Amino acid sequence: MKSFLYVATVEYSKDHPDGVCKKVLNQYRVFSRYTDVYLMAYKGSDVVIIHDGRTERISNAGKRHRKMFLYKTVLELCKSKKFDSVLFRYGYAEPWFNNLCRRVSKISKIIIEIPSYPYGKEAGRSIVKRLMYFVDVLFRRQLKHYV
Repeated sequence: MKSFLYVATVEYSKDHPDGVCKKVLNQYRVFSRYTDVYLMAYKGSDVVIIHDGRTERISNAGKRHRKMFLYKTVLELCKSKKFDSVLFRYGYAEPWFNNLCRRVSKISKIIIEIPSYPYGKEAGRSIVKRLMYFVDVLFRRQLKHYV
């Protein structure tokens, strides 16, 4: 049976999910009917893996460092489980994400889901989000080599 890893940088809540979490959980349920799927997400300051209806807490990395810990865990899991493909719910391209994609592409196929397109207007007036979008514009062209 084929298996894949679904990486969603969303806040996981089984009891009170928001709209994005509901969509991710529904996709996970549908995928799990046809293949062996692992879902990685955030739960507070933790990184969790959901597989076969069980939630496993990986680490309490802290909210500031959880993205880097998630990237590290994705790479380790890909090396140990040998997934056929890895599905990323796209946030923004950045050097660390591109490096992860480069390394994972040597092990598994990579699929990127872009939640809303075009997403440039979502940055709005927030300086932090506009800066993240600017970094994304600089680095997203490199993704074509790995995805």
